Amino acid sequence: RIRLLSPKPLVVMKTKGVKKLIEARKEFKEREAKKGRTIPEYSDRYGTFWDSHLGLLDALVQKYPLIDSSKRILDVGTGDGFAALTLAEVTGAQITSIELHPKRYRFAMDFLDFLKKEKGIYYPNLKIVRGNFLKHPIRDYDLIYFYYTYPKDREKEFAQEILEKLDR
Repeated sequence: RIRLLSPKPLVVMKTKGVKKLIEARKEFKEREAKKGRTIPEYSDRYGTFWDSHLGLLDALVQKYPLIDSSKRILDVGTGDGFAALTLAEVTGAQITSIELHPKRYRFAMDFLDFLKKEKGIYYPNLKIVRGNFLKHPIRDYDLIYFYYTYPKDREKEFAQEILEKLDR
């Protein structure tokens, strides 16, 4: 089933671990910006990068029984990795995040490296892969989280491809 969730006041995402991720993300982005390196915001081919909304993630975790290390979640459109990281922190589930945009993928991997080496934060239950969701196997996931935009001039076709993929 496809469901749209509305953000509500934070309940599940109010943890020390999420707070540390928020602070580390801010530090990492500021450091990278000083080097002239930012996450690509828009691309005709890959769509727009949107910051993950903690309220939506919180609503997702409240709505579905995801706080379980045996659950498998697919995050489509990694961006900087923040949604996948917060889901890994809060749920303990096995998280796979997939990103098609090469620079966004590299940015996310560098953020994970920064967290591990400089902050001592590591999630063995999180895997980020570069690839196309439409070609990624999805049968074994308990939940697929989309916070993703369509490529330019392909809104209807892209939506149809996603629906066909989910229907298989």
